[in-house]
Amino acid sequence: MGWRCITCSEVHEDAFDTCWNCGTGREGGKRPDFVRATDPPEQERFVDAIADHAGVLAADVARTLESPSRRRERAWARALNERFEALEAEVATLRAELDALRRQVTR
Repeated sequence: MGWRCITCSEVHEDAFDTCWNCGTGREGGKRPDFVRATDPPEQERFVDAIADHAGVLAADVARTLESPSRRRERAWARALNERFEALEAEVATLRAELDALRRQVTR
């Protein structure tokens, strides 16, 4: 069935409770934390923050691997490396999504 935003008249599926276009809730009233999906600066900061976090994890992994004198240290290094790789994949996905959004905005 869907619903129509009372602010901008955008039509949405029932599964969504906030207008993607203007941030108005289904019952009215704007969400204070709303950021439009097409606002690249906020998304870029988010992607950069994840990338920075991944860099910190990489440094931790490198420090841990420098002196793996005990089995526990090696286990931590493996765990950190796996997490780092997962974050790198997340960053790549978010950058691809951001690029797709930029292409949509420029159409």
